[in-house]
Amino acid sequence: MTVTVEAGTGEAPTRVRVAGEVDMNTAPKLRQTLRLVLEADSRPVVVHLGAVTYMDSAGIAVLIEGLQWSRRRGISYALEALPGPVRVVVELAKLDTVFKILPGDGAKA
Repeated sequence: MTVTVEAGTGEAPTRVRVAGEVDMNTAPKLRQTLRLVLEADSRPVVVHLGAVTYMDSAGIAVLIEGLQWSRRRGISYALEALPGPVRVVVELAKLDTVFKILPGDGAKA
């Protein structure tokens, strides 16, 4: 799994791009990155998941933690470009009613 952070400029949010498999072995890296991003700035955060190939419950737990941290700080937090397998997990857990989910691909203009 790789995680990259694109700092937002102007009104643009900070985008956290995740690629590969998010499971119990890789989720701690995502957790650490989200926590650092959410503690560093009050800019909105978008977690781009378009390149995630697999996500288990550990990955979902990290996304929920990110939402909780953002709410405590009053920061907008959204998920973006959920691939089919991730969308299924989110919907089965009924988290599609909890997260703000953006359809876009988050491509740079």
